[in-house]
Amino acid sequence: MTKTNKIPFGNICGSGIIGERGQIVIPKEARDILRIKPGDRFLFVEHLGNLVLLPEVVMKDLLKKITLGLKK
Repeated sequence: MTKTNKIPFGNICGSGIIGERGQIVIPKEARDILRIKPGDRFLFVEHLGNLVLLPEVVMKDLLKKITLGLKK
């Protein structure tokens, strides 16, 4: 069972550290909740001074919908 703490805009699912090689480990609790598995790809986006991780597949789907909308 995963343990999370509710906050107004989501859940706190643990914490991580950036290693010397710049790698970030996503806590197991977060991986379980978000169904993240080895090999999943993410985009790193800076937004208002914060780091946002977006699953690549979500971004591809969004761009496809935008493109199709522009063609109409």
